[in-house]
Amino acid sequence: MKQLHFYSFLFLLTFSMFSCQNTGTETNDEIAKLESELKANPSQQTAANLIKAITSKISEVKEDKAQLKSLLDKGLNVAREYKMNSSIVSFLMPSIREFPSDENTNNNLMELANIMNSNGKNHISSVIFKSLSDKNPENEEYKLLSDKGGISSIEDRLKEMGEAIFNDPDQYGINKKSSQAYVDACEAYALANPGDNQSANYLYKAGEIARSLRTFPKALQIYDWIIEDYPNFEKAPTTLFLKGFIIENELNNEELARTTYEAFLNKYPSHDLADDVKFLVENLGKSNEEILKIIEPEN
Repeated sequence: MKQLHFYSFLFLLTFSMFSCQNTGTETNDEIAKLESELKANPSQQTAANLIKAITSKISEVKEDKAQLKSLLDKGLNVAREYKMNSSIVSFLMPSIREFPSDENTNNNLMELANIMNSNGKNHISSVIFKSLSDKNPENEEYKLLSDKGGISSIEDRLKEMGEAIFNDPDQYGINKKSSQAYVDACEAYALANPGDNQSANYLYKAGEIARSLRTFPKALQIYDWIIEDYPNFEKAPTTLFLKGFIIENELNNEELARTTYEAFLNKYPSHDLADDVKFLVENLGKSNEEILKIIEPEN
């Protein structure tokens, strides 16, 4: 089985939002056609094509929660029926994040953890198992999960994983494998503990590590998670700033960077970073040499 990349589905969504050329009607028609075809002549390939069409449609309806829920459930059912574990994970994760109060969320978390555990990703499954156990102390089934996960404290486990980031560092000063595992574990915690103050902290740390690894799509996905789900987090303004900075300097998308910076100024006009952001907006597109010429006379 191929290794499952944690939250790969959200990367796909981000990509498809920019690349998808289908109109909503065309996508709906394609989904309906593939559903009929799959019912008449079941096959793994048709199921894969249907999941691809559903994923494309999801990128168009992200703000319509009812339609989003319907599509995620539909994709999940197809993936389960055809035992497509990577696709199951791809639909479980956004389902859990977008609908934390849904009656199926705990079962979805359990399924996700079991898949990760069977795929050798114990650093993810152990955090989810322990979270379910801690949040449901009276549930006999969940009590057993603490032993299955093999950790007695999530906080201690994440601290240990965080320290391992600096063991045997590469040219960037960190251990790549340990860093990726830490990012995964932090995301797992936030997924299993929505609204928890620690979730925002762990996500911020994960975003910083992802940025250090230069995995910028991952960092942006985590920053968006913080911005959307934790608007009152003390580092939410810094997170929005960093998002714009990455878009400008690493993705070289001046238009999107300007939009992000302006969103910062509208939301946090009195923040300590506001003057810096104004300067960045005024000088978008200028070279370092041009900016230095502006700064030097002021100094």
